[in-house]
Amino acid sequence: MIKDVLGIGLKEYMAGNEEAMFFIHNQFGEADEMPIASFFEPEDELTDLEFVALETCRGRVLDVGAGAGRFALGLQKRNLEVVAIDTSEGAVEVMKQRGVKDARVADIFNFKEQKFDTILLMMNGIGLAETIEQISLLLEKLKGMLDDSGEIIFDSSDVEYLYDDQVKPKDRYYGEIDFRFQYQSLKSEWFKWVYVDFDTMSEIADKSGFFCDLLMQDENEQYLASLTLKPD
Repeated sequence: MIKDVLGIGLKEYMAGNEEAMFFIHNQFGEADEMPIASFFEPEDELTDLEFVALETCRGRVLDVGAGAGRFALGLQKRNLEVVAIDTSEGAVEVMKQRGVKDARVADIFNFKEQKFDTILLMMNGIGLAETIEQISLLLEKLKGMLDDSGEIIFDSSDVEYLYDDQVKPKDRYYGEIDFRFQYQSLKSEWFKWVYVDFDTMSEIADKSGFFCDLLMQDENEQYLASLTLKPD
């Protein structure tokens, strides 16, 4: 299996293949097509939810899972200091080519830096925790990187609708899904991602020492939320 299918696809698009397409496999059946162009959309094509996320960021920002730099570039445009990280070497190359000033290959769980005013996790970025149990571990890591008055901004979705025609799994939270990226004939390893409904996320956040505020919700059960530290 190819390790950096995401990076390969992003670099192909940058090289001029504007029709490039990812295929996203999961356990629910046919693979979904995802135009790679969606990683490069200009700010005027952002959804309302994504635009609100950008407008909410302040101070020194950590963009986690930054991909091709859509949000990092928007934050730089707002004259904010941004550190953009991704585990994909190819994605980081693309970000640098596109003008992201501080793009780094890094895994958030091993990342060490000074404090941030905002930590941003978009495109269901909180899901990198992989399982519902590990969200608390991710929040504990982010807590150590967040300024006392700082804010974590993230989006996620309630994917209960996926089970309209089938029984929810009993061995794991229903939002835990297995994925695989494919670009042309190249396939990544299977990996886990978790989509968490807002009520469950609020409970986890509360136990982890955060207030969880709903900033916006759209008609597709996708929501934008903010986490701020509770006073000691």
